[in-house]
Amino acid sequence: MEKKNYFYSIIIIFLFFLIYFLAGIYGYIDYTRFKPYLFSNSVDLEFHYKYSNKVNHLRAKKFDGKTTGYFFDNISDVRSKEKILFLGDSWFDQIGLEKYKGSKKSLKEFSIKNNIQIINGGTTSFSPSLMQIQYNLLKNDFNINPSILILHIDQTDIGDEYCRYREKKIYDDKKKLVSVERFDFDKEIFSGLKIYEYSKIKLNDNYLFKFIKLSNFSIKYFINKNFFRIKKIIEYGWRTGDERNYYKCRFKVIKSFLDRKNPKADNYFKKTLIEFLDNLENQKNLKKIIITSFPHRDHVKNIYQNNVSSLINDVLENYGNKFFHLNFSNNSYKDFDLDQLYVVGDEASHLNPQSHNEIFIKEIIKKINF
Repeated sequence: MEKKNYFYSIIIIFLFFLIYFLAGIYGYIDYTRFKPYLFSNSVDLEFHYKYSNKVNHLRAKKFDGKTTGYFFDNISDVRSKEKILFLGDSWFDQIGLEKYKGSKKSLKEFSIKNNIQIINGGTTSFSPSLMQIQYNLLKNDFNINPSILILHIDQTDIGDEYCRYREKKIYDDKKKLVSVERFDFDKEIFSGLKIYEYSKIKLNDNYLFKFIKLSNFSIKYFINKNFFRIKKIIEYGWRTGDERNYYKCRFKVIKSFLDRKNPKADNYFKKTLIEFLDNLENQKNLKKIIITSFPHRDHVKNIYQNNVSSLINDVLENYGNKFFHLNFSNNSYKDFDLDQLYVVGDEASHLNPQSHNEIFIKEIIKKINF
């Protein structure tokens, strides 16, 4: 009997070390896959981790070479008391990309000519909730107090707010929005957890400790992710196909909120926007707040029946002249070649670089220069 127990103990110990070893091998393979995206220094890592805990996610790279570039960047070298702050999603984020350099040039020239500091905080998939937190952080942590605020609200912000961020919001005792939690286990698109952990391992450990920590993290991540999945199955039941897409808030689901009016999602979006604008209305430094919105390709083709521009108009009825809606849906694009207006094949209907500069950015500059 003792021999059997001894044998079983040996088997159990062997299986434990085998699983641990295989977890380390898997961790190393996964670590190698993420290696191009890992941070090269602890300052960038700690900054990115700190603020992603508050605004869900940050930019994937820093446009100006500074650590703060993950969160915001200056369009020109001008430093002035008069500041213009751009907040929004990828429509402003892409200003920092090489192929959209025409848009940045237009803003830079305006900044230098008028001696106005222009700060761009645009970040992919930032909708009003995340912009609200970002604005407060820029003001309180970085002493950025703009005179003019430019907000871009994308059509997909309806789905982003209702599907992606609604359950991740955290409020303080005074019911003030203070953070939107990261998607560490449920949505790969903005899950930075692996990048943060693998970066720590890359920066701080020798090869032996790397393997041990990779094994530990792989096991921990596997347990936590599957625990999260079980919670979702208990909450929603077993889902496949489109139902699974829905609770994962994949992009096809985000777009579906534009197919037709959705009273629950639309009202929730308006409530979220009101919360943000109420906060801005009390900011004494702000002289003007310009909100921009632009139709997607399928709006122009009369396929989409829900338009965020209409929801913005509904909300702004209760606000004064401090707020202005630059509503590009008021323009007709039926005579445009849509393949020249929008990026071909882009589900999110981003404008191509020339249109982004000539139609979008330059029109914003005209409204700033009042």
